[in-house]
Amino acid sequence: MNIEQFSAEFDVLLNSYSIIPEEGRTDPFAFTEYEKSVFLTKAQDSLVIDLYSGRNSLGLSFESTEEARRYLAELVQEFTYNIPTPSITVDVQPPKDLWFITYEECKLSDDTVGCLNGTYILVTPVREDELYKTQRNPFKGPSEKRVLRIDVNNIIKLISKFKIGEYHCHYINKPTPIILTNIGDLNISGYSEPMECMLDDSLHNTIVEIAVRLALMSKSQYINKENNQ
Repeated sequence: MNIEQFSAEFDVLLNSYSIIPEEGRTDPFAFTEYEKSVFLTKAQDSLVIDLYSGRNSLGLSFESTEEARRYLAELVQEFTYNIPTPSITVDVQPPKDLWFITYEECKLSDDTVGCLNGTYILVTPVREDELYKTQRNPFKGPSEKRVLRIDVNNIIKLISKFKIGEYHCHYINKPTPIILTNIGDLNISGYSEPMECMLDDSLHNTIVEIAVRLALMSKSQYINKENNQ
């Protein structure tokens, strides 16, 4: 659905929860286009995280089925970094829109590995607090089959046994917000112009449902606060 349909669907679903306002007061379940945009964007981001991790009512995670991968196909991007001077330790500045890495590999560029020179090996992410122990483990440390990766201050740090000349990954990027109208001086994630949803059409109704739940929760908290004053 387009942004006009998103707005209308939001209102239709919300309408069943609306109440008649007291004289001189605003309906507490009425929302501006900006507010609806905020809730739709939060719902979209929440759904992407749930689909990636598998924490959703369908029990699907990104790598579990073709269906799950198709849901997020519009968000999958590719990134390649050619290392100027091949080395066993490399810092890579990832793309600004990188959210979740789904696949990564490095290309060996080291004459000492013989016929393996020029081949690609997988990258294994490890926690920073486990790096020391993992590096010294012969079964989990860097080898001709494995490069280790830690993330420090938004930098990808690669640790290899042999020199590597290229880093390559596929990743899910953070979707742009859903903005229903020009919001002027306001912004959502730095955007203020109308923006359509990037996700597959099959997910649009779910996004609206989540957004309305979030909106109702926010207003319910406000009403409870007003009643307790």
